Amino acid sequence: MTNQWNQGGYTEIRAKLREILPDTVGLAVCDPRQIQAHGGGLWPQEKPAIVNAVAKRRREFGAGRIMARQAMAAIGLSQASIPMGPDRAPIWPEGVVGSISHCESLCIAVVARSQDIREIGIDVEEYTPLEQNLWAEICIEEEVAWLNTQPHEMRGYLAKRIFSAKEAVYKAVFPRIRQVLEFDAITVDFEQSLASCFLSHKRIVSLWADRGQSPWFSVDLPQQKQPVSESSKGLFAC
Repeated sequence: MTNQWNQGGYTEIRAKLREILPDTVGLAVCDPRQIQAHGGGLWPQEKPAIVNAVAKRRREFGAGRIMARQAMAAIGLSQASIPMGPDRAPIWPEGVVGSISHCESLCIAVVARSQDIREIGIDVEEYTPLEQNLWAEICIEEEVAWLNTQPHEMRGYLAKRIFSAKEAVYKAVFPRIRQVLEFDAITVDFEQSLASCFLSHKRIVSLWADRGQSPWFSVDLPQQKQPVSESSKGLFAC
């Protein structure tokens, strides 16, 4: 069944990510709907995170942990538990960085040794338009101005891509700074960083990573840290 998870419509997604990612990053992709909702495949330290969760949440959480271990195995790392911390972020083994994201029909995990990759974040979203009343919360003024220059029917979809890219950045930098940045702390210029997002089967996949010298993609991350907000703590939920 493990091999089956990486076939079909998911082959394209995996191939696109493999074109971007170096060999030092492990990758695993699956359809979380194929995971049993009772939590099979989870390690004991991971199960408390979903003890009161609904079936959909249990499937997606389980898919994330199973894929994370597959990604670890792909680069020769030993299998390990990946419990959820109080902030809902995955707790990776010492010397390991990684990121997990999922929507109803797609789960992706990327993992690397911290000696090879300083930080990495991935985000998956359904390709639906972001409601206009949320743009000001997600986007800075320059990003809203850019959206307003785009074709009207595409603006909500492009706003969703900005949201996804920012979530990928948040998930990458959080293990290092231990503070969740507000949305306006990061600006995304898609005219300079189109490769950071791609579309597949009506889903958005965003990746951001830092090898310790310069980011792979053009995301302007300010030096000033922002305080954690209660609304931001749900970003990780994976």
